[in-house]
Amino acid sequence: MKRILLFTYLLGLMAFAPGLHAQDYETLTHVNGCNMRATPVIISKVNFVSPNLALAMRPQFYPALKRIDVNAIRLCWVGPWFDYQPNPSSTWTIDELLPVMDSIINMATRAELMTIINYHATGEYQNTQGFGRMVPFWEAVASRYADNEYVVYEIANEQAFGAQTYLTPAFKNVTRSIYEQIRTDAPERQIILFSWNALNKPMKMVADNYSDFVDWEYTSVGWHFYGGQNNTQSSEEANLIELMENYRSICTEWDYFRDGIDDRPTPTYIKEFFGNRLMAHSAENLGISWVDWRGWNDATFNEWNEALLPDADTLNYAWDNAACDTTSTSTAFFRNNDELNIYPTPTGNILYVDAAAFFGNGAELSIYDLTGKLLRTQKVTDRYNDHAVNVSKLKPGQYFLVIRGERNYAKRFVKR
Repeated sequence: MKRILLFTYLLGLMAFAPGLHAQDYETLTHVNGCNMRATPVIISKVNFVSPNLALAMRPQFYPALKRIDVNAIRLCWVGPWFDYQPNPSSTWTIDELLPVMDSIINMATRAELMTIINYHATGEYQNTQGFGRMVPFWEAVASRYADNEYVVYEIANEQAFGAQTYLTPAFKNVTRSIYEQIRTDAPERQIILFSWNALNKPMKMVADNYSDFVDWEYTSVGWHFYGGQNNTQSSEEANLIELMENYRSICTEWDYFRDGIDDRPTPTYIKEFFGNRLMAHSAENLGISWVDWRGWNDATFNEWNEALLPDADTLNYAWDNAACDTTSTSTAFFRNNDELNIYPTPTGNILYVDAAAFFGNGAELSIYDLTGKLLRTQKVTDRYNDHAVNVSKLKPGQYFLVIRGERNYAKRFVKR
């Protein structure tokens, strides 16, 4: 019997090997039906977070995200985390926070990006045996965005690191109180529960324990694609499969293997789950919505530019949110259009554009970086010859080449 179970489990793992088709589990999606591919937006009054906050307050930031097929943000208010540090920093009151959130959510909504609002106080209950400002936060926030279909409520983040804490009456009762208050104030908004710090927990069992009050039609389970210290990777993968077979879920965080990005050693909690180096790949194979992670003060696109997008293109799991987007055509020309032929990519100093892109009365050619900054624009009138674009002055990385004419095209390319 044990051999049969082991063989069945190994067959299950094979289904998630890179490049193979895998089952699509129920997941929390964008309002247009696409799975969410999201990136974090970190906000706080504390100066340490200021680069990320400054980026979040730029209207151009949100269309730029959409151009690389990001269709959601995870808006993380990290202020409460600073409250229980040995030397607490001055943080916003909730009344001071709300106008900042309003501005960001309005910009994201206009760009048709989902916003996952996250009360982000990692280890708060673990460290204080309390819920900090979570109750007044949700009392203020839940009704505020109750009618915005682009908003999701993620109650907390990694509040505790042991599964048993989630089963204690004290923890469960306060979670129930907050959950029911949100459900009353915003009956149609989706709620994300738990956002566990690692897969080393009996996640299905804990979710079962909360089913006496949770409306699972409007609730999903959040988890992070991280591993524990003293668990086998296979057991953690089995925990996740068991959860996904029974509950709608979403990966609300995964971090990168940092080779070539920074000098720190790979943290022990980062594992190659289901055989992949980057967890976007495993999430795509599983058919699960996901959010990646950046540092609290990181206002760059370096992980996407240097790791995720090249990996997705090379291993052929690149996604296209536009493919199931029936709500907007405003960014159609930024979709990665296979009809446009550019070569070579990666390129050195010269990028060639197929003449077929310039039929009609000519076209305008533009190059953008991944933040949406326009780097150059030129008119192309020769409709009969492939066009050479000098990109020698571009720094190594990923860019968009956009053509506007009788037809609109876009294509990502890599500069070596």
